[in-house]
Amino acid sequence: MIRRQHFVQTPRITMHHRRFFIFGSAIALAGLLGACGDDTSDADGGDDTGADTGADTAVDTGDDTTTGPVVEPTWEPAIADDDRGAFMSVWGPSGDEVYTVGGQPTIGELAGSRVAMRYDGSTWSDLEVPEGGMLNWVHGADGVVWMVGENGAALRFEDGEFVEEVDTGAGTNLWGIWCARADRCWAVGGNARDAESTPVLVELDGTNWSTVALPETERPARALFKIWGLDEDTIIAVGSVGLAYHYDGTTWTEGATGVGVDLISLWGRGPNDIVAAGGRINGQLARWDGTEWTTEVLGGVPGLNGVWMNREGTAYSAGVNGRIVRVAAGTFEAEAMDSPAERVVHAVWGTDSGPFFAVGGSLDRNPPYVGEIVFAPGAE
Repeated sequence: MIRRQHFVQTPRITMHHRRFFIFGSAIALAGLLGACGDDTSDADGGDDTGADTGADTAVDTGDDTTTGPVVEPTWEPAIADDDRGAFMSVWGPSGDEVYTVGGQPTIGELAGSRVAMRYDGSTWSDLEVPEGGMLNWVHGADGVVWMVGENGAALRFEDGEFVEEVDTGAGTNLWGIWCARADRCWAVGGNARDAESTPVLVELDGTNWSTVALPETERPARALFKIWGLDEDTIIAVGSVGLAYHYDGTTWTEGATGVGVDLISLWGRGPNDIVAAGGRINGQLARWDGTEWTTEVLGGVPGLNGVWMNREGTAYSAGVNGRIVRVAAGTFEAEAMDSPAERVVHAVWGTDSGPFFAVGGSLDRNPPYVGEIVFAPGAE
């Protein structure tokens, strides 16, 4: 069944040779994020057709990800059953400088640990990071890379080298980060398993991190999971029970997505074409056209976690059971791709002409986790 609604806002590892035997399949990320297990969307079966938004320009990312021909990824295995932990995020300023982060969470008597690697166009290499809890997301700008994770930690890298670890003051796990400049970043988090938790947003403005006061919401939202922007004046954060906040350069306001389940990530190609992905029992997408959110439950597609969009508006979303779907530009038409992933895929990212990456691990099971990466080489 398809349900829709409109809401108006107020060591070195070679990619081809390090492969392991893969067990089983994956379901949802609910255990780690502590999110709700059921799809409770209350959509009313509206008449949205998913028309093209008309956006005709790619995001100016300031990097080398939107150049060259746009190609379709053909996925192949890269790394499987890495016993250091699950991979939670993948991103880079170009196809020959890509970062992935993850590790093991701190749960009960299980001590957390960190994994961070860098891809140089052919080979994955380990990055030296200080000991600590799991890293959840990576982003950067202007030659600086930030990695955030447990207990509000943020790690700064330059030229692939660790520089410092700072306490953002978040006081909770950070699940996502987005940077407009090296010294202008926003990170989001919260504890979705704690009924008393509220969404957390912190910002780096120059040299200091500080907490941003968010408008209260009537929805029982406990966490924000991801944040993404076009520039310093156009930023959106999404989280539990379909929560979304919009930033116009001055003020953060809540935007009603119409989604009743967690939104885990988002990406876009312009202010009028942004897609958020989530859901638990069924995958769910939400589209922002600059004025309103439109949503759709994808029948037959399990929960989604990660999403990335190329400059033509085609989105790739991934999640449970290693599923990767291709979503046609401006629509909710999702087509399953051939995917060698056999575990939960938590994040997907690429460049227009490749390479492309999908990362995750055994997030459907109790830790300790094992990690998995699949990739597509793209154009020669």
